[in-house]
Amino acid sequence: MYLQCYINEKGEKVYTTKKESPLGLATESAHPARFSPDDKYSKQRVLLKKRFGLLPTQNAPLQPMKIVRADKISFFWFFEKEKKNKMKKRTNPESSTSEAKKRRREEDDDKVGCSHSAIEDGAVSEDQCLPLEDDLTFSDTSVALRMMRAQFPRIDQASIPPFILQSQLYSSVNDRTQVDRELECLRREKVVRVFKLNTGQDDHAIIFLDDYLNQVDRIVKRMEEKKQSDLEIFKLFKMHVLDSKLEPSIGHHELLSLLSLGGKVKDAHITLLINAGLLTRQLIDPDMYWFAIPSIGKLWKGLSQGRNELLSLIKRKRHKEMFLAELEKKRLRFSPLDVRFHVRDLIGSGHLKTVQTTSGLIVRILKD
Repeated sequence: MYLQCYINEKGEKVYTTKKESPLGLATESAHPARFSPDDKYSKQRVLLKKRFGLLPTQNAPLQPMKIVRADKISFFWFFEKEKKNKMKKRTNPESSTSEAKKRRREEDDDKVGCSHSAIEDGAVSEDQCLPLEDDLTFSDTSVALRMMRAQFPRIDQASIPPFILQSQLYSSVNDRTQVDRELECLRREKVVRVFKLNTGQDDHAIIFLDDYLNQVDRIVKRMEEKKQSDLEIFKLFKMHVLDSKLEPSIGHHELLSLLSLGGKVKDAHITLLINAGLLTRQLIDPDMYWFAIPSIGKLWKGLSQGRNELLSLIKRKRHKEMFLAELEKKRLRFSPLDVRFHVRDLIGSGHLKTVQTTSGLIVRILKD
């Protein structure tokens, strides 16, 4: 038995079965095609037809075509497979849920690098977020800071203000001397503050002063809801300490002196600032404090693990290098910060370097 296909006068595909008689003659029985090129399975069916030669040629649409032995293969194999898949989804509803989660993860991968802070400032919109390859370097430090603030990953914006690592600035502006000079100007103009991070390395974070002051206000608001006392110290801290002391650290006596400009201050008030995450004692000198970023301690582990994970990912490649466009699509398992954040950091700290090729920008291991 054989199947044949042709197109009738109405434009329908007609399939005929031919039974060969002992004398070599054939008897035919025709039936309209059960397949419509416009249905939702058309793409898969076209592939199936191409595989078994089921499509007639355009130049000779009326020419019969020998397809396949009907007794050797099931023509309705595709429908049987679809039926089994539907039954599987009915018996296992979690499969459809997992597929939906997978699609959402893929959509999130496409949107990596854009945060809501960009929309808040109007600096960049979601459709203006460029790939890192096209957005790696900037003309000056101020532009680099504002763009990286806009691209800060979505972590917990209510507790952690957007921050930029100094190493990221070094990777974003070609001249490091220019970065240091312009960053110092921005710090003295009270546009940004620089914080020393307790990561065990020489890491410095940069935060726009407005973001930091808003963070202090949120801390005060949470404490007011808990009906805590002595909250006036936070106002004094903003007015007299943050406004006049621009360095990353401050001594105990200087801190007491500045706070006392607004009234009598006790050591208990300083303890309140420490518990709020605005100050940390230096291990080497207990009489010295670092200005701190509240709630950032939870990111220290993720920052270190993200660096190691990204370096390990590139090291596993044959030549210890990857295309930046390919690397940016990866998702890190051990860091809440995204690949874009870590790539800038590792380039600026000298662990990675970029090489321009005709196929795109390559990221290569520079040192372990």
